[in-house]
Amino acid sequence: MAAVRFVVRRGWQHRKRMKKLIVTADDFGLTDVVSHAIIEGYKKGIITSASLMANGAGFESVAAFARQAPKLGVGVHLNLTEGRPVSQAASIPSLVNSQGLFFEAR
Repeated sequence: MAAVRFVVRRGWQHRKRMKKLIVTADDFGLTDVVSHAIIEGYKKGIITSASLMANGAGFESVAAFARQAPKLGVGVHLNLTEGRPVSQAASIPSLVNSQGLFFEAR
């Protein structure tokens, strides 16, 4: 996304582009190690947004952190291939195996 600003210098219009880099970290909440790295990247000003995995092992702790970091853009990482679903397994039998886990991707 680039914003364009016009600057007048000596009667000429010069176009100056202001560029903004958006760095999105994937798998926020997957594990504590991954989440810690994302939090550190955000605190250092490198990461601007993250995709949050609601069924990840670290979900509860990163959800609390995300509420305390209003400038961190947080989106949904839809996961239908790994781990335990957020929904009850009985309500989505076509997506889970007999242990209630998502079918493994092949």
